[in-house]
Parts: sequence; structure tokens; C-alpha cells
Amino acid sequence: MRNETLTPGEATDRYNVSTKTSLDLKPWLNITSNVSFIYDKYNRKNGSINTVNMLNVPPTQVAIQSNGEWGSIRNGKTATAEQINNNQLRTLKEGGRGNSNTRRLLGTIAAELRLLEGLTVTNQIGYNYTDYRGFTFLNRKAGVPDFLSPTGAIVGGTASATNQMDQDWNYSEKLIYDGWANFKRTFNSVHELTAMAGVHADTYTYKRLTVGRKDFASNDMNDFTGGSTNPNNQLVTNRQGGDFYQEETMNSYFGRLGYTYAQKYLLEANFRADASSRFAKNGRWGYFPSFSAGWRVEQEEFMKRFTWIDALKLRASWGKNGNIKNIGLYDTYSTYSASNNIILGGEVMPILTEGRIGNTDLTWETTTTLDFGLDLIVKNGLLGLTVDYYNRLTDGILIQANDIMTETGLSSSQIPARNVGKVRNSGIELTLTHANRIGDLVYNLGFNMTYNKNRIEDLGDRVDQLPPSGYWVFKKGGGSIGDFYMLEANGLYSEDDIKNGKYVPYGEFKPGAGMVKYVDQPTENGVGDGVINDKDRVVVGNDVPKFTYGTTLDLSYKNFTLSVLGQGVTGVKVYIDYEGSQAFFDNSVPREWQLDNWTPEHPNAIYPKLFVPASTNYKYNNYQSSFWLFNAAYYRIKNITLGYNLPQSILSKLSIASARVYVSGDNLFTIRADHRMKDFDPEIASTRGYQIGLKSLTFGVSVEF
Repeated sequence: MRNETLTPGEATDRYNVSTKTSLDLKPWLNITSNVSFIYDKYNRKNGSINTVNMLNVPPTQVAIQSNGEWGSIRNGKTATAEQINNNQLRTLKEGGRGNSNTRRLLGTIAAELRLLEGLTVTNQIGYNYTDYRGFTFLNRKAGVPDFLSPTGAIVGGTASATNQMDQDWNYSEKLIYDGWANFKRTFNSVHELTAMAGVHADTYTYKRLTVGRKDFASNDMNDFTGGSTNPNNQLVTNRQGGDFYQEETMNSYFGRLGYTYAQKYLLEANFRADASSRFAKNGRWGYFPSFSAGWRVEQEEFMKRFTWIDALKLRASWGKNGNIKNIGLYDTYSTYSASNNIILGGEVMPILTEGRIGNTDLTWETTTTLDFGLDLIVKNGLLGLTVDYYNRLTDGILIQANDIMTETGLSSSQIPARNVGKVRNSGIELTLTHANRIGDLVYNLGFNMTYNKNRIEDLGDRVDQLPPSGYWVFKKGGGSIGDFYMLEANGLYSEDDIKNGKYVPYGEFKPGAGMVKYVDQPTENGVGDGVINDKDRVVVGNDVPKFTYGTTLDLSYKNFTLSVLGQGVTGVKVYIDYEGSQAFFDNSVPREWQLDNWTPEHPNAIYPKLFVPASTNYKYNNYQSSFWLFNAAYYRIKNITLGYNLPQSILSKLSIASARVYVSGDNLFTIRADHRMKDFDPEIASTRGYQIGLKSLTFGVSVEF
């Protein structure tokens, strides 16, 4: 499969081979295997362009001069070196190249032993291996001549005097063992007993090495030894940062006991104990029980008269599970970092400084879930209904809480991870289905939705609010994960507002007509203090959807099939910053929606009055506020697939079991709730810059022999 990006000359080819086997060696022994090999070959023939820099190049900057030289003119005069170097067309053609090869091997082999009636024992070994080899080359580039210079002088700072090759090699492997025994027996035709006990163990290793060298004889060279051997041209190994060696192990024991009476009443109990090398001895083990009960109401005698009900089940469950993914592999341990050198006894010695502070009391983050549910099927699937109410409390959340005083001298990277706070999620999940057949037409319709309410119940250590971080804040009691914390905007000031003194200054700054109107939040006496400052920041929205939903359609008519998958969200905002929303930021090109800006003749505009970026007025308009929050609610057709199955008359002639041709489209249609910017991808996270929603078409053939 070939996947091309929006950058010319950039694509990834994927090759995938998989095999599955099942073999009964004995009446009591079955061997199965599942092996997949995936090979990704990425190739970028040209330089790596930056979409943010593309926004920073206005249409008044020349890309290529009339004489064929790279552009050096912007707004009718010679551009600066930084502006010329932002020419992404030049970067694409002369920037360099890159490629990588990624190989993944995933395999399992299992042996199932049927020892006694109702008793099976399974042993399974899995192995996951990934090998990555990356290569990038930054070209040596000639300088750009000044088109307005009679002598064609080179604009200083536009040349790259040396080239550079970087290679990145890493691999990871994970060895997994799972062993479990299942027991199932029925007594007196009504009592069914099931039991399961098992063990899990895995070990993970990751290694990485990066090297770099400068000054190659040619930009076309691929051999690392072709670079300069001068020590000044050798790049520091593993200079990119990140992890270069990792190890992790897990060990688990688990069990399940189930009882069913007359296929009506169902009880089940589960228990698992998990240990992770991410924690020290004190908190290494986590213990997670769960219980569930079910009542198949349709099996009762009093339900026999309701022949149109195929299934009706009531469910209830309570349980705990653990999480370790919010922290790194070694956050429980203190680390040290090399920082500069010192001369001791005539020798140069590295200085070690304290890095991250460890926390040997770290342990599992735990989520306790209470769930009540109902399942209903009517008229052989003509209507299906599943409803669940859930209440989840996550306790001992693993985070690096930034509530440590600055007087400690600790940077954000040195703050120890802790088990802090409690967060509750509660809501309703609903699924509706409809299936029917009309002659040769068979179809299935589905709708699912989730309403979720998130509440921060505790932040630990008698803390009511953590210091704001980025766009967000974490507040105890009524606050939610994903709360935007900033100034509240209430439209734009009118000329009458300014004339009549109905404005609030930002510190000493007096806003003017067409500028953002910030809300002066009430103080203890119920009115504002007459000035806009950080004390006026409040929660103005949230980036976690309150309501998510999806739709499905599966349809078949004779040999044709059609499937449509849709999804949507409501009750969510996204903050789009800098180049993505603010005209002229860092000399970015204005967007179409920003043409609807305030002027005395157009007072009902959706965008503030325009100012040059260097002005105080521009800075005022672009303070972090709800004005730059956008409604991210949407409904999107994620996928449409139309297929045709070849008829048996053709398959028999070709000696194949089945064959299907299909065309598939992703993200073809989107309905957005935002009525300002209109063209942004509503699935993006809060960010600067601009992200483009991609649409794709895939044509394929599937054959089974």
C-alpha cells in the first residue's frame, strides 16, 4: 500500500505479510500460530517543508524571480535573510532529503491442552520486534542573489556553507508469556460453573543510537564515511534528546469465577494482581477486584407471552482497574544529568547535577467503576437497544503536579511524579440498532452516543487549584479536565462604547472601537474592579466533548456492499492560536475569514480591527481569551466503502475462494458548528499554526484462495 503526503516526492510504501495456522496434533492438543511482518519504506526525495512557515510567506514575496533565481523581493524591496529562507519552494527543491525503513515482526504461538472434561490449559508466547533505520541529509545551499542589486550580490545569511547527514537507528523487542486454565461444567442441567486462572509476564527493551557528520563532498552522498573527519564536524552522539535505552517488565496474576443458574441469573467475580517495574518495591503491586451480575429476563415464565422480545437483560457491575501510562519508566527513581565540566587534578571531569527527583512511594493509578445496563433485542434484530449508566472515580492520578513553590528552585522537568487527586466521570452510553431484509436488500443501521460529565473532586495536599498551565487550569470542586482558563471576551467594542466611556482598561491601556471587549469579572462585592488583569481570568470552555455520537450503515444488495461510518461531537471548544487565527502574526498571511474585520463602516464584523503586529493594539487584541476559542462540534462521514463481490461462476473458473473489489473514501463530508473560521479541521487539538483536514480515496482488491 502506498500512502502519499501533501508534500511532493514524499510517500510511504507498506508491505504486510501475515499467516495463521491451527493444528490438532492430538485429540487433546491444539497448536496455533499467528505471525505478521510489516515493512514500511518511507522516502522523501526533497526538503522537509513547514506549514507554519508557509503561512508566514505573503503573496507579495517572490518565490522565483523572472530570471529563474530564487526570490529575494518582498513588498517591492529586498527581503531579509529570514524571510528568504522561509521560501518553502526553495526548501522543497534544495533543502535535502530523507528516508527510513521500519520493520515490525509480531508473532504468537500457543498450545491448548484439553486435559479433562471441561478443563483446558493454554500456554502462549508472543514476540514483538521493531527495527527502525532513519536517514536525513541537509544540503549545502548557495546564497540567493539580490534581484535589485546591479551586481547580483548575495543576500547575507541565505547560504548554507556546509551540508549534514544524520542517521537514527533504534529497535525494540517485547517478549510476552501468557498462561491460563479454563474450567467449565454444567451440573443438573441448570447450574453452570466457570473458572479461569492465569499468569502474565512480559519484558520490554528499547535501544537507540543517533549519529551525525558535516561537510560532505557532495549533496548526493549516502555513505556516512564520506563526511569530514575533522572533530569539529562530528555531531554529538544522541544529541537530539529523548530516551536512548529503556527496559520495562510486567508480571500479573488473574482469575475469574462465574456461576449461571438456568441461563437466567449470572454472577461473576474477577481478581487480578499486577506488578510493574515503573514502581519501587513499596508501590509495585496493584490489586484490582471486580464483580458483575446479570438477569436474563426473557427466560422467565412471565415473559413467554411477549413473543416479540428476543432478549432482555439487566446488568450491574463494580470493579477496579489500574493505569501506569501517565508517567515514564523511571519516574520513581532520582536521576542525574551531565552539566558542563570542571578541572580536578589537572583532568577535565563532568559535573553531575540533580535531574528529576524520584518518588519511591509512587503506585498504581486506580479507577473504580460502577455500571448499570440494559440490553434489548426485538423482532429478530428489527430493534436493538443497549443502555449503560456509569460512574467512574479515578484516584491517585499519576501526574507531575506543578504546585511546588518556585522558591524550591526546581524546574518543571525536575518536579517529581506523584499520585495526586481524584477525578470522576459519569454518564450514559446508548446504542440503537436496526436490521432488516427486503428481498435481496439486507441492511443494518446503528446509532451510538455517550454523554459524559467530568468533575475534579480532589487535587491532594489541601490544594484547591493548580497554577494555570498553557490554556488550561485544574480546579477542585466543579472544575473539569480540559477547562480553558483565560479572559472572557464579550464581542468587540463599538464606537458608542468608547465615546460613552463604557470600556474597561487593560492595566493602563485604553482600548478603542473594534477591539476585543474583555469582561471585568465581579469581585467579592459583586462588581468588577474597573481594570482588566490576570484576576479576571475564568473558566470559559472545555476541550473534552460532553456528547459524542456515531452512526453506521451496512447495506448489501446481491453482490454489492455499501458501508458508511459517521461520527460527531458537541459541547467542545478548541483554542487556535498565533498564525492559525491571528492576522499578520509573525508576518503570516491573512485568512479569508479575517477579511470580515471591524471598520467604522462594518461594525458587525466577526474579526477585530486590524493592526500591525508591532503595535500595542495588536498585542491587546491577542491576549489569551475566549475570543480565540472556536466551536469544535461537528458531524463527519469518516468512511464510505463501496464493494463488489465477484460471483461464484467467475470464482470457480479462476480457482479462488473469494474476490472483492472496492473503493473507499475517508473524511469526505463534514458539517461544522463553527460559523467564524469555518474551514479548520474540528478534530485538531488546541494549537498554533494551521492544520489541514485530509480526504483520501482508496481502491483495492481482496482475494482469498
